[in-house]
Amino acid sequence: MEKVVTLDPRAWAGKRVFLTGHTGFKGSWLALWLRQLGAEVYGYSLAPETTPNLFTAADVEPALAGHTLADIRDAEALRTAMTAARPDVVFHLAAQPLVRASYNDPVGTYATNVMGTVNVLEAARGCTNLAAIVVATTDKCYDNREWAWGYRETDALGGHDPYSASKACAELVVASYRRAFFANGLCRTRRRKLPARLLRQRPAAGHGPRRQCDRRRRLVRRPAHPRRRARDACRYPADHPFAARYAAVAARSGLPAWVPVARATAAGR
Repeated sequence: MEKVVTLDPRAWAGKRVFLTGHTGFKGSWLALWLRQLGAEVYGYSLAPETTPNLFTAADVEPALAGHTLADIRDAEALRTAMTAARPDVVFHLAAQPLVRASYNDPVGTYATNVMGTVNVLEAARGCTNLAAIVVATTDKCYDNREWAWGYRETDALGGHDPYSASKACAELVVASYRRAFFANGLCRTRRRKLPARLLRQRPAAGHGPRRQCDRRRRLVRRPAHPRRRARDACRYPADHPFAARYAAVAARSGLPAWVPVARATAAGR
């Protein structure tokens, strides 16, 4: 079992956080988590697309210090919202996240995932209090070789579909901005240098409850492998601070029940 890292709430107490994609599944949980740690969270995202959705069911909006419902492709609206938030940390999670949708609208996918990332980083360059930026991409940013083992940081970027390719492009954008504007822990703005770090995170593939899924039928009909269930169970210990809250949301909205960590042992891991 992987070691569980415990965060010190004092590190986030009073911090101002700007979070894109706060109405999504992971963004909603991150907003609640950061608020519980004492941060002031300012969200920027499109309105939820589905009913029900976690943002509404978990009552995320009251936990926010402020939020803007707008598109990351709107550079001016994004800059205005981020400047007003005066963030210490920026989390960029907003994206067009679906493979099938990227075939239907490749231009919109590239505009959101590539230029949207550029817009976020450009807006961040104008923030005077910024200490760090975290940009989330995907495990699909690598050139898919159809092999059995996992991909490494040194493997080639690529993507057969527009979604994967757009995320590979976003990786290049982040790498370029890191070297050009955030090198050595400094943010080079047009007038001065500010202490800031630009990081990127490649999250594990997965679908939140009620989220649109390209392979919904397959996910529903084929039961999860015991090792997969064990791995997922390890991610959600029974004493997680959101366990009770999620259970209440699940009961109201018909979402899957919280999986206690004890199932990892029962599954044989």
